[in-house]
Amino acid sequence: MIFLSGGGGVNDKSFINVHSFNSLNEVIDRIIEIDRDDRLFLEILKEPVFVDRLYHLKQYNLLMDFFDNIFCQNISKANRRKNEHWFRNYNQAYLQMTSMLVFRIKLSAIKQKILGIIYHQNKILVFLRRIGFTRWCKKFFRKRD
Repeated sequence: MIFLSGGGGVNDKSFINVHSFNSLNEVIDRIIEIDRDDRLFLEILKEPVFVDRLYHLKQYNLLMDFFDNIFCQNISKANRRKNEHWFRNYNQAYLQMTSMLVFRIKLSAIKQKILGIIYHQNKILVFLRRIGFTRWCKKFFRKRD
């Protein structure tokens, strides 16, 4: 019998346990023997897998109790992740990243304003050159000297 955690055990008669043989050739001989004898094959199939016949029901009930514990408790009790060290580090990193993103957005807006001002100044200079204002200014200030 192979014992399982939580009680119960696996019935050695319900399967071929390779560890109970001295060599691999003995295992192969046993498999051939079972394959040739239908009565022996049916006996192995009829053996219960667990020594404790109620073991699978006990495990099923434990699983259902586990799920009941998860789904029937308050949300505040169910939330365990925020108390962990990893979540605190994640939260801090998230705050840093969002503050960096806000700074980047503000910086981008300032950059757009500056580029807009430069663009409009450049348009004004181009317009003044077209109408000859810059030549007139040069002539005007040369005459005074």
